[in-house]
Amino acid sequence: MEIVGIIMINKFDINAIKKIGIIGGGQLAKMMIVPAQRMGLEVYTLDPDSNANASFSANDHVVGAYSDETALRKLAALVGKGGVITFDLEHVGLDAVKKLEQEGYKIRPNTSSQAIIQDKYLQKEALKKAGIAVADFEKMEIESEIREWFKINKKGVLKSRRFSYDGYGNFVLDDEKDIAEGFKKLSKNTGGLYIEKWVPFNLEISVNVARGLNGEKMCYPLCENEHENNVLYTTIVPARVSEKIADRARELALKTADVFEGAGNLCVEMFLTKSGDILVNEVAPRPHNSGHFSIEACHVSQFENHIRGVAGLPLGDTELRDEMTIMLNILGDRTKSGKVRYEGVEKAMELGFSVHLYGKEETRPGRKMGHMTISGDREKLLKIYENIENVRIKATT
Repeated sequence: MEIVGIIMINKFDINAIKKIGIIGGGQLAKMMIVPAQRMGLEVYTLDPDSNANASFSANDHVVGAYSDETALRKLAALVGKGGVITFDLEHVGLDAVKKLEQEGYKIRPNTSSQAIIQDKYLQKEALKKAGIAVADFEKMEIESEIREWFKINKKGVLKSRRFSYDGYGNFVLDDEKDIAEGFKKLSKNTGGLYIEKWVPFNLEISVNVARGLNGEKMCYPLCENEHENNVLYTTIVPARVSEKIADRARELALKTADVFEGAGNLCVEMFLTKSGDILVNEVAPRPHNSGHFSIEACHVSQFENHIRGVAGLPLGDTELRDEMTIMLNILGDRTKSGKVRYEGVEKAMELGFSVHLYGKEETRPGRKMGHMTISGDREKLLKIYENIENVRIKATT
């Protein structure tokens, strides 16, 4: 970036970065690869699964654990110091990645931000210190501490500080009898525990923020999210709230993005409380499930903007192409596991849904098997939403 008078001119160079490494080879990496390769970038992935979703699209795939220094060095060697390494998940071995960063490999977002975000207790502390509203929370080490906390607060959510996602690592405490079960279940996680006071909320909402290397930030439209068993189930965009609330949520998301340095996508998940307050729940420094709608619905998707951001390229337009869009997750059957078969794909396509199946051969309860998106006239989409379970694709056995 150079300054001419008071006008800042960005110097972008498509030739500066030619290789992208992604730690993680799931569906997020798979959807990052498409726009990256369209821009002429080579993409390399690392995942413990030799048949990971992204492995079939990547230029090369390294098999190894996310904390395996040997495997991470293989990925770094493929990318080189002229390329950039990014993530499709937070739960990686940062000690090994930090060594690579210190040796001159480009890691985006940087490891200091990743270290805070992957420990949800430290994440909450950082948000609170920055003056961002969050639910009341406390660190917990032994079961008796939880019992003392519960006597005062009556209801809460016991959480694992690390390695938790899609409801794994969370346990709602509705009654004193839940404490023993919750502690037994979550104390197996060696990353430690903390507890949050229960938030009476009307809506779960999120904003995906695209961030450039030059400090540029752009917000995607506000998402209204519905969950099933703590897994994202349906996203409606734009959220059905007043413009005043939407503006407040965007401002809060941008303020949150300033807390955590780095480029690429940052998702800020929030609660809209019954009293009208907005609290930040947690953040994810990568493309996020609630932003999947952007592939068809926006001029430039969250996946493309993540790649643009970490590669030092200009960010693209985040606005919706149509009045409204609805994204439905395709989750594994609630009761069955086994070789997957899909029901309802043809019907969904006939209605105008864009269908994404992730290529996972095995289904299990609550597993994310794909998603489907439809955009268009608000009135038409709300009529579809009234009978949404009749059009959702089923992943069964």
